Amino acid sequence: MKLMWRCPIMMEALKKQTNSCSALVRSQFEAGGIRLKSDFQLPEPWTGLDPENIPVLCGRRRIPLLFLVDSAPFRREEPDVPTLSHDFASYHSFYTRRFASRLGEFELPVKGRRVHTFGHVEIRSSEGKGEEEDFIYYEPKAEGDSEGTVHRQWTGLARLTKRLLDKSTLLELGYADFAGLLGKHAVIMPLAHCKAAAPEMVPGAIPACVKEHTFRMLGSFDPRLIVALGRRTLDGLSRSGLLSAGKSGRTSKIEDKPIHMETLDLGKEQDVPIVYGSEFEKAFLAEEASGPSPLISPQVLSIVRTLMVFGAIKEPAMGAFEKD
Repeated sequence: MKLMWRCPIMMEALKKQTNSCSALVRSQFEAGGIRLKSDFQLPEPWTGLDPENIPVLCGRRRIPLLFLVDSAPFRREEPDVPTLSHDFASYHSFYTRRFASRLGEFELPVKGRRVHTFGHVEIRSSEGKGEEEDFIYYEPKAEGDSEGTVHRQWTGLARLTKRLLDKSTLLELGYADFAGLLGKHAVIMPLAHCKAAAPEMVPGAIPACVKEHTFRMLGSFDPRLIVALGRRTLDGLSRSGLLSAGKSGRTSKIEDKPIHMETLDLGKEQDVPIVYGSEFEKAFLAEEASGPSPLISPQVLSIVRTLMVFGAIKEPAMGAFEKD
């Protein structure tokens, strides 16, 4: 994370030197309205706990679940978001405790209550019961915003985390929690880490960003399973060489089957299954972020949970599954 805090590619671009990330870096000034370098929002490494705080199981620290998205959007009004004027301790605390308390503890609200996090995120409980209960994540309030706005991505990923990591799966992985918590059992990582004030600038920056930062950080988390979300994420992984090239139908096939699987080679004997497919997309992109989310099918849940616990599945379990 410390290398990203003062990313050399970012620093070059801030000095108006031209490189692969220049357009994305400069988008905060040209499209986001930033005037001073000191107000430039630093790259987003990931959102969730520090890898050093993952429990050791069988001699390894492995995050159960890692969500890959294509980019980190720029939001000028977000309070306390780290800028070039922040020291490393502030930068580290913000992203590792964004969904946690000031002391780094993760909790979810009980009925009728709210949780306010270190990153000024408000988490509320929905009206559902049991498996249908969801937790709604609200963006940090901008000045003059009394209610707050539902953050669709965080809410969608919190739903997926809760669905995929049930109590029995967590117990197999050495956790005593009753359900998966976003930030504690699952982290979010963008492929392009600099905040995007102009989303069209993201694709050109992804290969350099992955080479400089993402690949190394994926190795630090040593995830049991990666879920890739969105066509732009899959395209970015392919262009960065993390997924095999030449599969031109990959992004067009997201809707075809509930789940597809490939393998990411992170080196040092770290072969990680990466999955994508319509089941994840429909749960992630529910039309109403504050309403009930679609439930993932039992068959897909079984496949994904088996992948997280054992790292592989047997052929008879692959009815709704396509291995690329």
